[in-house]
Amino acid sequence: MIENLSLQEALARAFRGTVDCVEINWTLFDLSIPEWSLLFFVSMLILGAMQFSGLLPSQRMALTRH
Repeated sequence: MIENLSLQEALARAFRGTVDCVEINWTLFDLSIPEWSLLFFVSMLILGAMQFSGLLPSQRMALTRH
């Protein structure tokens, strides 16, 4: 694509979405891949924040035993 077009035109075509990107081809429990990704990353963010702040019960139990 870069050989035939200028860099600006190649970048514009690469980032311009087509109708094919709107089609949902796969779902699981009525959630598409972007929705599953959002759910996964938000849950990882929450778990990471909980571990960082020490709110996980297993870590609290381990700290109180010593």
